[in-house]
Amino acid sequence: MKTRILIAMAALIAAMLCSTVALQAQGPTPIMAKVDLPFAFVAGGMTMPAGRYNLFHIVNPNVILIRSSDLKAAAMVHVNWSLTGAKASANKMVFHRYGEKYFLAEVWTARDNERHDCLQSSAERELATSRAKPPVVATVYSRP
Repeated sequence: MKTRILIAMAALIAAMLCSTVALQAQGPTPIMAKVDLPFAFVAGGMTMPAGRYNLFHIVNPNVILIRSSDLKAAAMVHVNWSLTGAKASANKMVFHRYGEKYFLAEVWTARDNERHDCLQSSAERELATSRAKPPVVATVYSRP
């Protein structure tokens, strides 16, 4: 178990270092969304504490970086993106809740009318198959 955690942490650190180099080469990346989350959640296999977060596209549209505004927590999330077709009035994040655990499921961005469906983690798949009830859906809208 410790080995898996160390491998996951090493992979995340390596990915963050690579993305930092790529971001510096491209110049500043605009923030897709800013959101205040009142609960802890899982994104990209990482458990993130409640707090204020900034969301960025990094390198390609199929990866979103979620970083706390205090820079103490970060996760890279692989997504499938699509255009929403309709003008969204606000950014929002959609979560699936199983018991007390929240998993990031979707990110909607009003600026570019995109919907980003997050790839389901193995932990969420396990919870989904072990429960008879579907998850509760929680939506958090971003602040302007």
